[in-house]
Amino acid sequence: MAVSVAGVMIVCAILLIATTIRLSAFSRRRETGIMRLVGASKMVIQLPFILEGVIAAVIGAALASGTLWAVAHFFLGGYLSKQYPDTAFISAGQTLILVPALIGLGVLLAGVSSLLTLRRYLRV
Repeated sequence: MAVSVAGVMIVCAILLIATTIRLSAFSRRRETGIMRLVGASKMVIQLPFILEGVIAAVIGAALASGTLWAVAHFFLGGYLSKQYPDTAFISAGQTLILVPALIGLGVLLAGVSSLLTLRRYLRV
C-alpha cells in the first residue's frame, strides 16, 4: 500500500513540476522570442527553466529532509518509542542516510520533467 501511495505521489510531483514549468515558460514567452531572434541555441533557452525547477527541487528536498529528521528525532524517538517499546522505529541517524537519495531523486524528477515539458512547449 505504501509503495502505491509513493507511486501516486511521484506522478503528482511530475505533473506539478511540468505545469509550473509550462506556466513559467508561457509567462516569459516574450523573452524566449527575443532569445530566438538573436540566435540563441535550444539549450541556452531551456537552461534557465530547467535550473529553476532543479533549484526549487533542491530547496524542497532539503526542507523535506529536515522535516523527516525532526519527526524521527522528536516524535518517533522521543514520544512513540516510549509508548511502544517493542516496536522498532527509524532513528534520526538513519534518516540522514536518506537525505542524499531524497535530494537526488528530487533533482532527477525536476530535471527530466522540466526537460520533457520544455521540449514540447518551446519549439525552437
